[in-house]
Amino acid sequence: MFYLASIFTGPESAPNGMLYDLPLKPVGIILGLALLGSHLGALMFQERLLGLLPKFPRSAQAGTILLTLAAVWSFVIVLRADIGELQPRRGLLLCAVVAMYVMTLWQMREFLAARSLGMILLLAAEPLLDSAFLRPQLSRLLLPVLAYVWVVLGLFFVGMPWLVRDMIAWATAAPRRFSLMLMAGAIYGGVVLVSALLFY
Repeated sequence: MFYLASIFTGPESAPNGMLYDLPLKPVGIILGLALLGSHLGALMFQERLLGLLPKFPRSAQAGTILLTLAAVWSFVIVLRADIGELQPRRGLLLCAVVAMYVMTLWQMREFLAARSLGMILLLAAEPLLDSAFLRPQLSRLLLPVLAYVWVVLGLFFVGMPWLVRDMIAWATAAPRRFSLMLMAGAIYGGVVLVSALLFY
């Protein structure tokens, strides 16, 4: 919600040329709740997830949904961002986003969900980095650390999407390992949430 509101307000509201103008506290709260809720929910439905996750990288339906979300997000960014000397070419760039969306759906159906997940991770990293930029709290580093993990994973997922399949296979091969990973994610989300409530 904060991400979309920030995008539509335009670049004139973002300080230091940043794309997003998001307060650290609400971003930390939303991120903490999202991590905590998603990982605890996954723990509750772990057995079902163990059967569904291996199918995700090649899922055409999941890939189409995620790619559409990434395309809309990218379109709005190009529409509202300050692109400097490329300002007269904004219309052409918007057409390029639409063309790449169509071409990706048409020509890159293999591992579409994995590639699209990588795109979402790359897009989602920027708001976290912007919200923590130049903040005095040491605990703000929880957000950039996660953002850079997303960036690295996103780059690999887009360029080498079969890694998503391999990572899921490794994580789900042992239910105990999968549970520990989910618990680690929930703990990280809890730490982010507590830090946001107490220090941001």
